[in-house]
Amino acid sequence: MADIDNLPRVVKRRVNALKNLQVKCAQIEAKFYEEVHDLERKYAVLYQPLFDKQFEIINAIYEPTEEECEWKPDEEDEISEELKEKAKIEDEKKDEEKEDPKGIPEFWLTVFKNVDLLSDMVQEHDEPILKHLKDIKVKFSDAVPESGDLDDDSEAILAADFEIGHFLRERIIPRSVLYFTGEAIEDDDDDYDEEGEEADEEGEEEGDEENDPDYDPKKDQNPAECKQQ
Repeated sequence: MADIDNLPRVVKRRVNALKNLQVKCAQIEAKFYEEVHDLERKYAVLYQPLFDKQFEIINAIYEPTEEECEWKPDEEDEISEELKEKAKIEDEKKDEEKEDPKGIPEFWLTVFKNVDLLSDMVQEHDEPILKHLKDIKVKFSDAVPESGDLDDDSEAILAADFEIGHFLRERIIPRSVLYFTGEAIEDDDDDYDEEGEEADEEGEEEGDEENDPDYDPKKDQNPAECKQQ
């Protein structure tokens, strides 16, 4: 970290100029998030009927029609007819063996247990309670003015709660059924693997250049940049 107090006066002036630019950036960012919030509220109204129906199906209030239950996967994800038939026979056999459950039992508990960030927080004594969790929803409200400074402990707790709440809002609620089935977890893992591979490739490229006996770092420099140094 730079020791600001020991910097030359002319450099301090420039740092102050950068800080003023940062303030302007923050003001623009605040406006951006204000408009994002308005947009989210607008589209929340369109999402709500779908979330309401999801709630009704999970909690056995509404029984979906045959047409609604017909899942049509993309071509690349299609299962062979043989496997489909086998799955159908097994499902029918299980239905005969046990009583028809209401809705989708333990839906949200299963979602929580399938997601590492949430499962780490779930204790054994929480599970009987979460089995009865009927719904998780986002509720938009008007901005609330800050009441004052928080102590460090309260700020840390609030930051952790915000992180979890943001994760629920952005990832879990819109794709809850995919986290229930585990499909969203596979997608998340694939995204993570791709990011890791890209980082490894960049590191290998840099390493190859450094290990090249003919590599001259001066050739990569822009002549105009060299003159300014």
